Amino acid sequence: MIFAIFALFINHSQAWTLNEAVQHAQQQSPLYESQRAQKQIAAEELKAQEYWYLPGLSFSALYGVQGADPESVSYNDKISEINLALTEKLYDNGVSSKRKSIAEKKMELARLQFQRGQAELLRGVVSSFNTYSFFQKIMEVERTYRDEIQKQFKLTRNQYHQGLKSHRAFLKFKAQYNRSLISFSQAERRMARSKVDISNLLNLDPIQEIEFEVLKEFKGAQVNNPLVDDLDKAIRTLELEISEFEAKIIERQNWPEFYLAAGANYGSANYWGSSSGFSDKDLLSYSLTINLKFNIFDWGKTRHLNNAALLREDVNRANSQIKYETNRTDLKKTQIELEQLRATKSLSHELRRSEEESYRATEREFRGGSIGYYDFINSLDDYYSAIKAELQSDYDVAESELRLAALLGKLTDDEFKN
Repeated sequence: MIFAIFALFINHSQAWTLNEAVQHAQQQSPLYESQRAQKQIAAEELKAQEYWYLPGLSFSALYGVQGADPESVSYNDKISEINLALTEKLYDNGVSSKRKSIAEKKMELARLQFQRGQAELLRGVVSSFNTYSFFQKIMEVERTYRDEIQKQFKLTRNQYHQGLKSHRAFLKFKAQYNRSLISFSQAERRMARSKVDISNLLNLDPIQEIEFEVLKEFKGAQVNNPLVDDLDKAIRTLELEISEFEAKIIERQNWPEFYLAAGANYGSANYWGSSSGFSDKDLLSYSLTINLKFNIFDWGKTRHLNNAALLREDVNRANSQIKYETNRTDLKKTQIELEQLRATKSLSHELRRSEEESYRATEREFRGGSIGYYDFINSLDDYYSAIKAELQSDYDVAESELRLAALLGKLTDDEFKN
């Protein structure tokens, strides 16, 4: 019966579907675009570090004029030089290796954060459709209740004018009818606000008349092993490792710097304005060098930078631990809440069925005159309150499931495709 109340108000052909809204949000959301850009930045930085191991080829050219006083007989006032250099840094004290490891971890961290950001975005869109559908359904329940009370009020009013009903009964139905008008108006406003919320979330003009799909059933998410917080653990581990590696790079500045480099150079110089050509003065050279550099004294700058890096690592470790524990607590609370809400959902469905049977029996007795209007109104109120409680319970379970899946980062758009 309850779904029949809403059947006439669902128009999929002219309304934004949930799948369309999800796709639009992914294309328009600044947060989604920012996280996607961060993921791309991490990929570019990783490529740059990987290319460090490859030899580099550079070209340089220099042309100009010069003067001297006094000038010698063989003095050439033209400057000319061309060089083609091939260089390869074979070892740099492990710094580049550390930077590559950091870039790899940042890439993985960006991927996991993107996964979580996508889950949060999906949760926001799906939740907004759940909320809109909930208030739409509540509004229709209030409309049906209002129409039922209005019918009884008109009947009682006619019977009152005929002397068949008491003034008290007339006033009671009148008050109940006015109360139903207020409840319907409040439900209508809540539904309208939820519609505006969807428009704002999707970056649509809320002034335009835009319709959205009313979900037949609220959308939740099924999660296996809900207390397995692999995503939070992985993010925390990566954050700590990145912070530790960055501190080690700064710490290495206190070490003697040892470099092993190889290179080859081909070029020619001072051929312009002279009797010799380019090939007469060309030169091919190659080298293999070992460089040792040690910072003896820099007024403590390196030491202070190292201390700051170590302190920053401690701060990052503490912040990461706080964030992890907070997420872990939210996860446990949400799981407990979901279990309780699911138990309440079963009870609310049973309650609605019981109240419906009671109302049907009370209605027949009221029509037959064996019970008074107070019993009828109370039974009617209880029945429609049970319908709203059932809707509320279904909505709460779906929202709790979405929250749990988003916390775990296991919410994907595949679950909401038509």
